[in-house]
Amino acid sequence: MPIADLADLVSVSLNDAWANEPHDFTPWLAANLDRISKIIGIPLSEPETEVRVDRFAADIVARTPDGEKVLIENQFGKSDHSHLGQIMTYLAGTGAKVIIWIAPDFTDAHLSAIRWLNDHTTTDFSFFAVRVSVMQIGASPLAPLFEAVEQPNNWDRKVQVLLQGGGSHEGKGEVSQTPWRRQFWDRYASKYPSIANDRGGGGAGSARWRDVPGTDFVISRWISHNNAGVFVRGDRGVAWESVAQFLEDDLEKLEMELGVPANAGSGYQFLKYADVNISDLNNWDAAIDWLEAETNRYAEIFSRFQRKLDDQGAA
Repeated sequence: MPIADLADLVSVSLNDAWANEPHDFTPWLAANLDRISKIIGIPLSEPETEVRVDRFAADIVARTPDGEKVLIENQFGKSDHSHLGQIMTYLAGTGAKVIIWIAPDFTDAHLSAIRWLNDHTTTDFSFFAVRVSVMQIGASPLAPLFEAVEQPNNWDRKVQVLLQGGGSHEGKGEVSQTPWRRQFWDRYASKYPSIANDRGGGGAGSARWRDVPGTDFVISRWISHNNAGVFVRGDRGVAWESVAQFLEDDLEKLEMELGVPANAGSGYQFLKYADVNISDLNNWDAAIDWLEAETNRYAEIFSRFQRKLDDQGAA
């Protein structure tokens, strides 16, 4: 069997992809929030750019399914004290709970600062340092890569700890205490103990991730104050683009089986919402049953798809 031609993967300047950080990179990232969402594990939407805070402007402020704010601060060049100071100003001015600092390189001092913030702030807050780079193979299109080089402690366990609830809700059958996510997942575990094998299985996080054995796909379940849903992504550290190529020939069939478009403009693959309001405790069992059934169905379909690929490779 002849050996295929191989090429080197090379790093290129960020400016080869985006000529200017505020005018090119920030708008591009706001339109491609799925790149950052994969690091967090839940959908991000409603991006606002150049959000005024005092005499400064935060690059991007997005929202989680709960409506909580996520601050994204970008810079081209090595991390510096100026951007760290701006981040703290934006944190106070925007009310964000998740803070993501993006740069092509970070100093040890700034990584230590992010680590200190994760260690010494309450669990409502989550701080990320994300390294951005651009790669190319031969004359191929440029490929942006994002890597979390600093993140909250035990992130795989708590996935993300945003707010521990949305305040009190008075009235029968409604959420009454702030750690409602913990209550929800505890109720889930009492009905379906196998959830203990999923990632993100502790704390009061918003998501749980189920591996699809033999694949690089992960089924993500998430909950917000009013809704719940599932979507598909690449495993941690696996860019969606690197696995999406295997879906091309069967994309329409997958959409038909799953009952949702591959990407309905959300930036999340095969995103499906539960038709239930989980702010009412009386709906929790129905939401839990729906999440479990859909997670199992998604996993079975993608596992079957992987077996088909394996059979084709063996033929």
